[in-house]
Amino acid sequence: MLCRDDSKHESSNNHNDNEPLMNNQESNPDVEHGQGQNEGSQSNPGNNFKEEDDSDSFKQQLPPTILMFCVLFLVKLVQQGFLSSLSVFTIKLYGWSSSQSGLTLAAYGFTLIPLNLAVAKASNTISDRLFSVVLLAAIGLGSALCICSGKPMWLFFLGGAFVFMGSMTLEGSAMSLLSKVMHSSLAEGTFNTGLLTTEAGGFGRLAGNLANSAFSRLSGTDTPSQVYSFGHYLFGLLAILTVGNTAYFGSMWKKVKD
Repeated sequence: MLCRDDSKHESSNNHNDNEPLMNNQESNPDVEHGQGQNEGSQSNPGNNFKEEDDSDSFKQQLPPTILMFCVLFLVKLVQQGFLSSLSVFTIKLYGWSSSQSGLTLAAYGFTLIPLNLAVAKASNTISDRLFSVVLLAAIGLGSALCICSGKPMWLFFLGGAFVFMGSMTLEGSAMSLLSKVMHSSLAEGTFNTGLLTTEAGGFGRLAGNLANSAFSRLSGTDTPSQVYSFGHYLFGLLAILTVGNTAYFGSMWKKVKD
């Protein structure tokens, strides 16, 4: 009888010792949490590959995006440089009044209406990439004509028409290309595309005003010969920057998706 009782007592003790272990395993949240971590760690490689692909995509799209910002900077620089210097040539070189200079700007502005209509129609058959290069070439040609600085007068205004209308039209095609080449991450956040394009245009206008101020101080604008020198400096700079930007565009031709 004693042996049977002892065996029953030992079996009951073994059963009681195993129950806490089983209960601890069932009720321990750390075990379940550890299993969740293992399952999550198994899915991390896929997320890492996705992040690497997104990083590679950003690196590939960054150079053409920078190119478009350079084009927008150049557009505003050229516009501001030409518009700010126009009164120097018309008043001091041709003897025009301020109202006549204003009418000249108004005439340039009116030409944009039919020009934009023609551009909208041509955009159906001509790509934005090719159109941007053609407009850059037109700005460079106009700057080269303006280097003559009013000798003869009609040549200066013809060059000014190329510079003004080319830069105004190029802004639209450059914005269109920017929307196609930029990475999706630049569409949101603080430093988004809208802010960056505004800043690029603002710095371009600032650079145009600084160029006018520096060259007018360097050459002077009191006599016709000084005005000629001022034109050589200013439009020579615009021509060089336009040619350089066009060459940069050509080097990025395959990366700029249209």
